[in-house]
Amino acid sequence: MHTKQFLLIVFILFSSIIHAEWKPAIIKDKDGYTNIRKEAKLTSEIVTTVKNGEIFYCNYSSNEEWIAVMFETITDKSFKQRKGYIHKSRISLLENLNTIKQKQIISKAFYQQRDYALAFHKNISSQKLRRKVEINHEALYLPTLDLLPIYYCKTNDVEIIKLFFSVLWADRASASEVPSWALGKCFVCSPKVISREIKNIKNIEKRTSILYDLEFGLNNLGYINKNGKCNYPQYLKLVKELSE
Repeated sequence: MHTKQFLLIVFILFSSIIHAEWKPAIIKDKDGYTNIRKEAKLTSEIVTTVKNGEIFYCNYSSNEEWIAVMFETITDKSFKQRKGYIHKSRISLLENLNTIKQKQIISKAFYQQRDYALAFHKNISSQKLRRKVEINHEALYLPTLDLLPIYYCKTNDVEIIKLFFSVLWADRASASEVPSWALGKCFVCSPKVISREIKNIKNIEKRTSILYDLEFGLNNLGYINKNGKCNYPQYLKLVKELSE
C-alpha cells in the first residue's frame, strides 16, 4: 500500500472517531444563556457562558450528568479552543432538532459565509472582512457542515444544496477540506439529485470547481482506487455525462 493511501485511510478512521464522540449542539435555556463550568459540578468555577444560537461541540457519547464541551475563545488575533462542562439538561444536539430548526441554522450559517466571502473577495485588503469570514467559518459554518448531511439525507432539500453550491463557489479560496467532506456525504445519500443540480450549473468554472470539491470529498470518504482516483460509480457516471 502506498504511503499516501495509508495516511488517507488513517485520517478517515481518526476523523470518524472524533465525529462519533464530539457533536455540534446548542443550548436550551429559558434564560437565554448557560454557564460553562471548569469541572463537572455545579459548584465549579464558571469559565464562560454560551448564548442562544451559539454552536459548540459536546462529547455526548458520555452518560454522565455533566457533558464535556469544546468551544472557541475568539479574539481579534486568534482562536483558542477550550474545554468545560455543561449540564446535560441544557444541551440540544443539532442532529436531534426538527428539520425546520435545522434548516434555519444551516441557512443562517451558509448565507453569512457566502456574503462575507463575496465581500472579502471584492476587497481582499480588508482585515475586518477577512476576520468576519474567519470567525463565521470557525464559529458557525464548520459546525453546520456536520449537520448538513444529516438534514439533507432526511429532506433532499434542493434549495439548501443550491445555497451550499453558492457558498462553495464564493469561498473557493478557502483551504478548509470540511465543505468537500460534507458535499461527498450528501452525494452518497442522494447522487441523482446532486448530479442533476451540478449539471444545471451554467458557469463552467463554477461547475468544475464544485465537481473538484465533490471528488475530493468522496476520496476522503474512502471511495478511491489504488491510483488515487475517485471510484464512486455515480460520480464516474456524472463526469462521463458532463464530458459528452
